[in-house]
Amino acid sequence: RKGGSTLICVYYRKEEEKLYYVNVGDSRLTVIRNGKIFFSTIDQNGYERRRLEGMINPPQESRRFLTYGLGISDNSKIEELFEREEWNATGSIKLEKTDFFIISSDGFHDYIDEGSIEMCLDEDDIEKLTEGLSKEQVQFIFGTALIKDPFRANRWDYYYSIQVGDEIL
Repeated sequence: RKGGSTLICVYYRKEEEKLYYVNVGDSRLTVIRNGKIFFSTIDQNGYERRRLEGMINPPQESRRFLTYGLGISDNSKIEELFEREEWNATGSIKLEKTDFFIISSDGFHDYIDEGSIEMCLDEDDIEKLTEGLSKEQVQFIFGTALIKDPFRANRWDYYYSIQVGDEIL
């Protein structure tokens, strides 16, 4: 059995206010609107394939097996993925001014469910965000970023953790 790589690629066209995406494998794009998950791509794995084919409770271990990936086998036809609408592997989303998105790998979304993602979103803070805020104003709302990227001054990374019992996720 050969391995494969996954990909999520996004491109934002400001003049259209649209986010275009391509998704292969089990990386994921999630769009948050008004503090709730508005859209999420579908992982291309055995679990989702069985679910889309009508199976009520696919085995959880089938999440580990990619049905599509880059380089997953010598004879796989990635074009099939893009032709099947139910996989939502390509598309575009009209964004609203307060939308934001999360790009993640299975190392994130296999352990943090959608309900937990929504719990960490403070609606009061989200409502304070408007276009044109200065860096200082954003930092006042969210605090100072944990990591400052020396190559991209407009990128700020924040840390958030959730404790479940004794375990911090």
